[in-house]
Amino acid sequence: LYVGGGTPTVNWPGLMRILAHLQKQLALDCAIGLELHPAHMDLDCLHALKDFGVTLLSIGVETTSDGLLRRIGRSHDSQTAMEAVRRAVQLGFKTVNADLMFALPNQTLEDWKCDVTRMLDLGVDQLSTYPLFTFPYTELGQGENARAVKRPGHRRVWEMLEFTDACCEARGLRRCAVWSWLRPAQ
Repeated sequence: LYVGGGTPTVNWPGLMRILAHLQKQLALDCAIGLELHPAHMDLDCLHALKDFGVTLLSIGVETTSDGLLRRIGRSHDSQTAMEAVRRAVQLGFKTVNADLMFALPNQTLEDWKCDVTRMLDLGVDQLSTYPLFTFPYTELGQGENARAVKRPGHRRVWEMLEFTDACCEARGLRRCAVWSWLRPAQ
């Protein structure tokens, strides 16, 4: 069971009631994963999720650069994101995934290397990356002409992915999809 959309824990007591209802009605006997916003995962929330049997957390870090977070309109800062990942890893969830965005406006290769390295240093089990999408219905797409958004060129994007692949491989994570890496089961 995967509950996503970025903010199901904005009202985590309500989420727990929904999960309990699903458990009662469907006799859930499966892995349970949740997508989380870094600002909505305090210790009480994480303990409740772990006690319920949630095994996978996917945290929408996006980047560890406060300037880039502001540029893409995210409501959290880098410190909040890194502390959220640290708490999740320390509590021992089976899988902690960090979502990172690349090819952001004005993002440098050094910014990207910092993002990847910080998440791996925090001990994530999985790293999911994806490029910035400027669909017209998104906040970024509506606030600016999507074609005017200056993203790194194809060569830089390729360098970002090459770095990610090499860094993840060196840390024991294996590519499992085009933009994702995962620590093999022990």
